[in-house]
Amino acid sequence: MPPIDPVRGLTELLDRLNGSGVPYMLVGAAAGYWYGLDRTTNDFDFVADFVVDKIPAFVRAFTPGFYCDEEM
Repeated sequence: MPPIDPVRGLTELLDRLNGSGVPYMLVGAAAGYWYGLDRTTNDFDFVADFVVDKIPAFVRAFTPGFYCDEEM
């Protein structure tokens, strides 16, 4: 399996998050990178503010293509 382009992956993730209506923020290494802090990790960390009535829209936004369990 070829590696995923991080810009394309982040763009798809942001599109899905924005479509779900769940408020979120980017944190961790990727957020630090945008502020000029060098990090050795290569991942995206998010904090999301889930409200019970937004969970079905979130699950729909990430299905198919991602594993997303509404009960969890």
